[in-house]
Amino acid sequence: MPTVAGTLARLIHLNGPPGIGKSTLAQRYAAEHPGVLNCDVDVLRTLIGGWREDFNRAGTLIRPAALAMIGAYLASGHDVVFPQMLVDPDELARFEAAAAEAGADFVEVMLMDTEVASVERFHRRTGADPWHDHVRAIVTELGGDELLLRTHQGLVALAAERPTITVVPSLAGEEDRTYDAVLAALADRTLRPDTKGSTLDRVAWPVRTERLAIRPAVEGDADATWRFRRLPEVGEWITRAPTNRDDYVAQFLDLGRLAKTLVVELDGVVIGDLMLKIEDAWSQAEVADRAQGVQAELGWVLDPAHGGKGYATEAVQALVRICFEELGLRRVSANCFADNTASRRMMERLGMRLELRTKQDSLHRSGRWLDGLGYALLAGEWRARQQA
Repeated sequence: MPTVAGTLARLIHLNGPPGIGKSTLAQRYAAEHPGVLNCDVDVLRTLIGGWREDFNRAGTLIRPAALAMIGAYLASGHDVVFPQMLVDPDELARFEAAAAEAGADFVEVMLMDTEVASVERFHRRTGADPWHDHVRAIVTELGGDELLLRTHQGLVALAAERPTITVVPSLAGEEDRTYDAVLAALADRTLRPDTKGSTLDRVAWPVRTERLAIRPAVEGDADATWRFRRLPEVGEWITRAPTNRDDYVAQFLDLGRLAKTLVVELDGVVIGDLMLKIEDAWSQAEVADRAQGVQAELGWVLDPAHGGKGYATEAVQALVRICFEELGLRRVSANCFADNTASRRMMERLGMRLELRTKQDSLHRSGRWLDGLGYALLAGEWRARQQA
């Protein structure tokens, strides 16, 4: 049996733009997990007479049969992997309902690259699959690259609307790395089946200030943030400073990082990003449940092209307010190298208290051991400042 003892059978939906590698990974997963059904609708479509003459009609005809096959196989207690791009929430709901009716879990994994890279990968796609030429012709007829970009944007929006979707970065030429990330996502879902919602869902995004808009980051923000994060003056003080775009995109799309990243927009243009890392406080064992998710570590980066106008202060002030007013946290903290004057002054402007100064405990990428600073602010302190 491919399922974990004591767990439900799973319908594993591999979503993502065309050419991202869904079918390849589904084939590999089924080959390495005996008993798993790889229900690839594009393969089934070729079993319909006349599919070459009317590709879309063949797809319409095979979908009900695919749903019935999936339901029956799940009901037998076996997993199904389903590599299929689905952008329409209603269509997605039909497959989710089929899993529920069979008493199975519906697991959603979305493979994603950036918009530009996804379009390039579609055009570079090769292989013996007979339907590729038909898909290319349909894409060309319906708008070409513009259609591909709209599709990518639709998938990004879908992922933002469905917190049950696990987004896995898929970079060209990195099949093993992507496959390992998919396996990790599936293992995590098996251990934590209840993944609906998150703390940040309590916030009505975007949050607007006088001049800015703040919202959770999505996959499509990778290139916009790479534009300023690649600059030497930005990389000087941040924890990771990738030197090439592919490494940065992989870092940005990391599941743990993306979940705690917000972006800052000015007139619809991303000019910075923020970190909101919600954490448990230290506690003694008997009261550990009361210390869960009560504080946050903050971080920020602003495009130097927009420096000197108070945007960073405006954004981080809003971030602190979100933590205390909307998320109900009791404490926020932030850390920096002692030589990072700009961040130190930012924390002081926010009214944060210097709690920690370490002596040469932090190794800079230049090879120098530097002093570190830790600042914090309690909700009560923040409220007192607002009332003063």
